[in-house]
Amino acid sequence: MSQFKITYFFGGDLSISKTVEKNEKAEVIQEVKDNAGLVEFTEKDKYYRFDTKDIKLYTVEATN
Repeated sequence: MSQFKITYFFGGDLSISKTVEKNEKAEVIQEVKDNAGLVEFTEKDKYYRFDTKDIKLYTVEATN
């Protein structure tokens, strides 16, 4: 498995990043596309919850 960083951008200077483990980058991209509605996760002891309709852009990059 490889680690990937998903960064969600909401406009202005607001962005949130999440690290996931998947076999391929394509799996991460498909997961982001399939997440419609509310997204919830904890990253580095912080809880995040937001609506996908507020996302302006997202990026996926390998971290290892």
